[in-house]
Amino acid sequence: MGGSLPKELLRNLADSTLEIVGWNPTSASLTLRLIKEIGPETGTIRFTDVSHINLPPRTSVAGIEQVRPSALMSICPGCPTDYDDEDSVYLIHDSWGGRYFVVATGIEYTLDGSSCGGQIGCR
Repeated sequence: MGGSLPKELLRNLADSTLEIVGWNPTSASLTLRLIKEIGPETGTIRFTDVSHINLPPRTSVAGIEQVRPSALMSICPGCPTDYDDEDSVYLIHDSWGGRYFVVATGIEYTLDGSSCGGQIGCR
């Protein structure tokens, strides 16, 4: 299983908006934009070495967690289960109870340059 979720990603995550902005089939990377209501904060999530995606183009987010690929059987009974030990399942819980996921070896979160990070008077 890959490294842990970035702390900056999890901070003030509830009620954020997540949208797909890019897929690179050559590098198997998935790029998402995350717009946090609290902060306000906008950032980019990049999944690396993606092997499976189950995600709508845009959704509201209640939380994200990282689990072992073996947990995927209870979430998606018909999905493939022959993932590598380096793979992680990133479960995305939407604000209305839906569960989506990305299977990948890694995740990165980067703040966009325009984010205020909760600073007073920041534009």
